Amino acid sequence: MMRQGFSQLLKKDFRLMLSGRFFLLALASLVLYSCYIHFVYAKVDQVIYPVYLFDPQGMLDTQSNLDSQDNSGSQDTFGSQGTFSSQGNFGSQGNLSSQGNFGSQDNSGSQGNFGSQDNSGSQGASDSQGNFGSQGNSGSQGRTDAPCDVNSRSNCNSRSSQTARSDYITEVDSREALEAACEDRYSVGIDLSSGTPEFYLLSSGIRTADNYRAIWAQAVLAGNLAGQAEVIGTNSREMKNRREITAEFLFFELSAVGFLGLASLLFKEKQMGVIRVHGILPVNRTMFILSKLSLFLVSDLVFASLLTLINLGPGQGAAVLPAVLLQTGILSLIMALTGFFCAVRLPDFKQFSLLYLILAVFITTPVFLAGQTGLSGGWIDYHPMYHLFKAMKGACFLTPNTQWPYYAACLGTILLLFLLAHRTLTRELAREG
Repeated sequence: MMRQGFSQLLKKDFRLMLSGRFFLLALASLVLYSCYIHFVYAKVDQVIYPVYLFDPQGMLDTQSNLDSQDNSGSQDTFGSQGTFSSQGNFGSQGNLSSQGNFGSQDNSGSQGNFGSQDNSGSQGASDSQGNFGSQGNSGSQGRTDAPCDVNSRSNCNSRSSQTARSDYITEVDSREALEAACEDRYSVGIDLSSGTPEFYLLSSGIRTADNYRAIWAQAVLAGNLAGQAEVIGTNSREMKNRREITAEFLFFELSAVGFLGLASLLFKEKQMGVIRVHGILPVNRTMFILSKLSLFLVSDLVFASLLTLINLGPGQGAAVLPAVLLQTGILSLIMALTGFFCAVRLPDFKQFSLLYLILAVFITTPVFLAGQTGLSGGWIDYHPMYHLFKAMKGACFLTPNTQWPYYAACLGTILLLFLLAHRTLTRELAREG
């Protein structure tokens, strides 16, 4: 009898999902996401920071000629001093401006220090050092080693003269053109009009990225471009992009569908008077909740499987699928139970829409920004959705979360939300009955 009642509830909920075009919307989302991943995001191959040069006096040409004439230890003084100016707007009234001195030793800019200070509502200082041709530090360490000995100028100066006018430098004919070229907050400008290199950039809002841009401009000016980067991991650039965007789409689609989808189904039952009927007729509250959870869980698992296999390929997709499905089940149950509780607790869909807006803006958006900017530590570690997001991303990159406190917290959250949903539903049915 109980099994028959549960199957009847499943049929009823399935028909409601069909009438609400839930599966059609899920299919449209799958096609849209897959097309974007295949034809847009997977093909993204962002070039290194463009460098624009304003050199009205031809100082770089003059210095290159001097270097080529004397390769036996002549002093290279070009770039021995410079100023670094940065301006930026972080989306608020606070502008970032910083200045610093670049010191140079041995070979044109082979070593330099720059300090920066920003003002974006609060004040803080950030010092970074760049040792061009040896080591570059900007929050984290990165190497731009050159194969020559920086203490022996005969080879370095010769190579600098050959590569300074490289494909990485684009010349402009005015300071205004230089500043206009840097408005994309990605490019870097070098102004040699005063005789001393001035490095100009608009802040991207990420201090570490700005430091890397400044270090890259110094390396291009010095000609230290022959370093070799260490290749780590087995993913190509395209596969890395595919894994990254697939994890992000899965996280945000499941967060939205689980929360909004089940709630819209429950509000539709309220309008049809189904809740009132169940309040009068005997119905098992647990089966009422489980029937909806089961359908949404199965649909989310199918959606996650198809999105993963289509966009990562059968081989790579099958390798990550078990871990992805585990994280999909956890996220689906948490968001569906949260949506169920809110839908039963709130009287109408307007109030629920406001709550959904708060969820999207203040809960999931910070997680997305943290994932895009590589933010870690601080307040974001206390954001529960951030840990779900990291677990989903780790699953797509074959580094699943294996820490038992994470799974214990997820299980406890699911049980707590189920008890809250059950208690709230019992009160609502008693009120309607």
